[in-house]
Amino acid sequence: MLLLYVIKTKGIMNMKKNCKLLPLAAFVICLFFSVSVMAQSQVKSKTEKCVVTLVNVGPNKLKVVKAVKETLGLGLRESKDLVDAAMDAKVVLVEDVTPEKAAEIKTALENEGATVVISRKGDNEVTVGR
Repeated sequence: MLLLYVIKTKGIMNMKKNCKLLPLAAFVICLFFSVSVMAQSQVKSKTEKCVVTLVNVGPNKLKVVKAVKETLGLGLRESKDLVDAAMDAKVVLVEDVTPEKAAEIKTALENEGATVVISRKGDNEVTVGR
C-alpha cells in the first residue's frame, strides 16, 4: 500500500528518494503491464475472424469438391458450384471463421492440390498456399 501511495502521490521518479522498494516497484509495474498486454492479445485472438478464399483448384477437381463438401458441410451440388466458380476466379468459401478453423479448411483443401488464401477480415491477404 505504501508503494502504491508513493507512486500515486510522488510519481515514479521521486519514488527512488522516498522508498527503498524500487526493485519491487519495477517488478510490480512490469508484471501489471505484461498481464494487461496478455489479456488484450487473448481478447483479440478470440474476436479475430478470417476469410478463406479458394484461389486455384489444381489438377484434382473431384477431390477438391469432396474436401469442400466435407470441411464446410455443404451438399454435393453447392460444393461443385463453388469449385467450378474457382476455376475462373477467386471464390470466398467462408467468412467470419476463427483462425484455427480457417487453418483446418486450408490444410484439407491443400492436401488435395488446391491453392487457398486465408486473410483477416478487413485486411489484405496474409498467407498463401501452394
